[in-house]
Amino acid sequence: MNQHIIDDENHHNDPRVACTRRNGLDVDTKRMIAVITVEDDEGDEHDVEVPIKFEVCGVCDGKGTHVNPSIDSGGLTREDFAEDPDFAESYFSGAYDMQCECCHGNNVMPVLVEDDARLSQKQKDAIQYQYDMDQHEADHEAECAAERRMGC
Repeated sequence: MNQHIIDDENHHNDPRVACTRRNGLDVDTKRMIAVITVEDDEGDEHDVEVPIKFEVCGVCDGKGTHVNPSIDSGGLTREDFAEDPDFAESYFSGAYDMQCECCHGNNVMPVLVEDDARLSQKQKDAIQYQYDMDQHEADHEAECAAERRMGC
């Protein structure tokens, strides 16, 4: 595999890049709910409100910023810094940092509450539907990655 393909895969799979491709939830933070649009067996769509909670963003570890993945998603070595001390200084001082594209600088991410005994069966089904859609998207991304590796 040539280095260009490896670099592209590293960038594409970097969590800082991958989070921008995730299915976004329609979230109302004032009411602490997400709206999941589910499709029934007849193909009709229905909105279901489910509770959310906030968790610390796993991409930026709650800092709200991270290094631009275009700078280091392919990995950096000690030699990269030794060859260019100005780059090293800029890198470690935060000059290449950007707002987290996953939490948008909010430090936290809304997540579905799935362990609440008060959830109705309709809400539980909607959460499962959302997880199934997320898995479908992840499977599609994996297939696309395999195609890219084959040069398609």
